[in-house]
Amino acid sequence: MKNLIRLTCLSFVLILVLSSWTLAVMPPAPPEWYTERLGMPVPEGVKHGIPKLPPTMKKDLEEAALKRPNNTDNLLLILVEFPDNQADDVNHPQLAYDDLMFSTGVIPTGSLLEYYQEVSYGAFSPTGTVTAWIMAPHPYTYYSDGNYGMGWYPNNSQGLLEDCVNILDPTINFAQFDNNGDGYAEGIFLVHAGPGGEETGDPNDIWSHAWYHEVYTNDFVSTGRYSIEPEELLGGAMIEIGVFCHEYGHVLGLPDLYDTDGTSEGIGVYCLMAAGSWGALPGNPERPTHMCAEMKLRMGWMTPIDVTANMIGLVIPPAVTSPVCYRIHHPISPHEYFLVEDRAKIGFDSLFRGDGGLAIWHVDENGWQQDESHRYVTLEQADGSFDLEKDYGGGNRHPRTNRGDAGDLYPGATGNDYFSFSSNPNSFDYNNTTDIVTIASIEYYADSMLLDLIVDPDEPIYRLSSYDILDTVSLGAPPNFNSDADSGEVVDLVISLACDGGGAAGLSGILSTSDTRVSIIDNSADYGSASHASVVANEPSPFRFEVLTGIADFDSAATFNLHLTADGSPQDIPIRIDINRQKILLVLDNNGSNWSDNLVDAMYDAGVAFDVYRTFSDGTPEYDKLIPYQLVLWTNGSYFGTRTSDPDYEKCLTSAERTVLQQYLDNAGRVGLFSQDYIYDLGMDSFLAGYMHVTGVPQEDQGAYLIEGVPGSYMDGFSGTSMEWTFYDYSDFIIAGAGAAATLQEALDDGAIAVSYPSGDPVVGTLATTFCAYGIERLDHASLVAFLQGWYAWILSHTNIDVPLPISPKGGALVGTETPELRWTASEGAASYQVQVATEFGFTNVVYSATQPSGSSIATDPLAEGDYYWRVAATPSSAPVVTTAYSPRASFSIANVFVPGDADGSGAVDIDDVVYLIAYIFSGGPVPDPIGSGDADCSGAIDIDDVVYLIAYIFSGGPAPGDC
Repeated sequence: MKNLIRLTCLSFVLILVLSSWTLAVMPPAPPEWYTERLGMPVPEGVKHGIPKLPPTMKKDLEEAALKRPNNTDNLLLILVEFPDNQADDVNHPQLAYDDLMFSTGVIPTGSLLEYYQEVSYGAFSPTGTVTAWIMAPHPYTYYSDGNYGMGWYPNNSQGLLEDCVNILDPTINFAQFDNNGDGYAEGIFLVHAGPGGEETGDPNDIWSHAWYHEVYTNDFVSTGRYSIEPEELLGGAMIEIGVFCHEYGHVLGLPDLYDTDGTSEGIGVYCLMAAGSWGALPGNPERPTHMCAEMKLRMGWMTPIDVTANMIGLVIPPAVTSPVCYRIHHPISPHEYFLVEDRAKIGFDSLFRGDGGLAIWHVDENGWQQDESHRYVTLEQADGSFDLEKDYGGGNRHPRTNRGDAGDLYPGATGNDYFSFSSNPNSFDYNNTTDIVTIASIEYYADSMLLDLIVDPDEPIYRLSSYDILDTVSLGAPPNFNSDADSGEVVDLVISLACDGGGAAGLSGILSTSDTRVSIIDNSADYGSASHASVVANEPSPFRFEVLTGIADFDSAATFNLHLTADGSPQDIPIRIDINRQKILLVLDNNGSNWSDNLVDAMYDAGVAFDVYRTFSDGTPEYDKLIPYQLVLWTNGSYFGTRTSDPDYEKCLTSAERTVLQQYLDNAGRVGLFSQDYIYDLGMDSFLAGYMHVTGVPQEDQGAYLIEGVPGSYMDGFSGTSMEWTFYDYSDFIIAGAGAAATLQEALDDGAIAVSYPSGDPVVGTLATTFCAYGIERLDHASLVAFLQGWYAWILSHTNIDVPLPISPKGGALVGTETPELRWTASEGAASYQVQVATEFGFTNVVYSATQPSGSSIATDPLAEGDYYWRVAATPSSAPVVTTAYSPRASFSIANVFVPGDADGSGAVDIDDVVYLIAYIFSGGPVPDPIGSGDADCSGAIDIDDVVYLIAYIFSGGPAPGDC
């Protein structure tokens, strides 16, 4: 047979048009396929991601796209073995592949035919022919050639296709596979003996892919696009349909939607043309997931409903059974839009982790799938962790790689029922200038989804953005200026609101509460006007309330209700506000992930109040931020992988953060560090060993689903479970150092996942720590509450009295006296206070030091003009007598604000000042205040010379006081 290779000359313009077709390679198997399904390590070759592809492949596929058939449905499967790699034709006969591809009701998990019938809603039913096993004329290694079968012709799959066509041409009419009469036999599958390189990672195995090669046949048609797939999986089981469905998608003209450069996960398991070809995790290639809405649109199997008006109470049926999705266009750019569909857990989507839910797709036809910050198709992940955008260890093949978890679809495991300009993630366009849609009240409605789609925000919708306590009101107890609502204080409350809906010319609020520990003094606020996609606050007219005294249970949140009226439209927003100084600081160091909401809710229910610090918005906390608290609970969530758009989050705990924690612990702090990626990210460093008391890691990357207290530890009797399919249910097993003890373990393997120091009860005035290599926010709510209550009982036992806090002066306040009065909060149980004043932040030059036996203020010795810092510590009255750490540092300045020579402080220099000085010098009269006001001649001392100086100035025109 004469072989004719047709050369097609494409114009540059056509290549640009078709540039979305770039690669056509099966994604590598997910790590869980090996660790959970096969029970083996991830092969090294697979860890490096997809192989480097030949430069001709892109050009060949662009040419093929021009000849793309719209109705390829008669397919040819060519089964081929090799002299050095023969097929298991006994267990994998020709008929088995015919059933796998084209049967109905034979394969329990479904055939390729049944898959495409489901995803096309019955519009597409491919059929075909399967050949008997044929023997290739060359060894397998001739075609794989150490390049996964994608090297240079003829030592590649193109050469194999050509050899197979030459063998079969006398007996097969290739014209029957020309489905649209264009002269090309499309839809040819080569099934090679053995497993695929996408699973073995061996470059001597062929990695499944689609390509293009023209072989002219005796039937007056040529081959064109084809794909190649393996006979079997590792272990010898027959191949499943996932790889065929994926590669056939390429034959139909669809692009890869995983990240082919290996620096992220694309759109994960949520599309056949991404990791969905391997099915839902931990790998179910017998049940590939549906195409995403954008791919179905390209195939013509789904027609979007363009949203041009608000749709309230919209019910979206499952995309598995109904060709329904909603499209919200960018108001200016027609190439950018959101697609919304319901990915319920039914049909070929039935194995999703979590409960399924609403998929919100951000599409930009000008985007690039390899660009994590501006893809062609992006899934807006409801948990806000952006795991699909992360780079997992160079090549995406680490066991912790995340291709999809229970938090991705809305509302998902984090319960996120809202998507707007102010949410995480948000609805802004890629230029970050225009918010495109608000999707509110997202909830499950049987297999459907119920929600509000708002594209024309005419009704007001407000969300709590933040609130601030202003404890500067001179009513009730003296304000202590610590930004808390403390017992006896009257405070102002400023509430900031995000306007997600339509604007309002007049927005007002009424504050109420049923909590008897507080009394609202001013319950109304006028916000003025509000515009869409803005944040407004009631700073001009704050709410005001008093924290009552003599009532128990202060250390918990009070719940208020904010009733808003926006141009007559009402809305109520519940707000929880912490009352009194809190003992716990919760540091959320998790890149803004919504997974932390579970931890915050559980901490409220655990019964001990706390403050929250978010590193994502506020940066690394300083030591002075930590020291007022009895306990710092620091959680990383999952930092594994680096987002290209977030270079500052390369490490789960930065060196600056470790330094702050070390300084806090050096001053007898108590820390719970919950960081499942610390050991992978930072290894066994000095902080982990010296402060967290972890000395070894016998096993890494272990599943942690059932958690229990270690027998004999303070957590003995605790039992908890991870939320189903959070993906973060893994941990390292760790070893406790000297003086420490394991306190939590994985129930099935007894591997320690948490270590606490000391092994017994904490001691007053010494540090206490817990390090946990498991992300506790992944525990279900009841388990997390139970854990916190048991842990609090230990780590908050035997604490010292509270560190006193500076009240005034602070914040660089200007002080007009050289003997300022320093005021601080009283620490219950304190017998005395130690006060220091220094001229610099590090307190290496202390200029004043004193002990105050009682009370909470002291007047210093005279201080010169200049800038100062001060701090205070407390010593308890009862044993064990251990002085607390020094307070956060407060700053102030002393300036020459008096009139030189104005000894009596009247504001004028006159004969009365002469009399005042004579009385002070000779008769024990009052001291000039400040003392410098009487030093008229600037000698540094107040004496008779100053009297003479003043008389000369007043009566003889002498130099002015201070003018010397």
